[in-house]
Amino acid sequence: RYSNIAGFVEAGESLEQAVQREVLEEVGIKVKNIRYQGSQPWSFPHQLMVGFFAEYESGEIVLAPDEIAEAGWWRYD
Repeated sequence: RYSNIAGFVEAGESLEQAVQREVLEEVGIKVKNIRYQGSQPWSFPHQLMVGFFAEYESGEIVLAPDEIAEAGWWRYD
């Protein structure tokens, strides 16, 4: 089973900056043209799940060893 990259927004950081940082930290990929898709309540109190689309900018997949077991590129269809 696979999931999207997930993370938390740091103090003073925009949602788009959090997307850039989390993707880079977890899989070593730089993204650009980050676009908001939607949001919904999260199961933890006072938290919100927010989704974005982004385009690949640069980098090769390099896994964060203690966070990601496997990552790859898949066609959406």
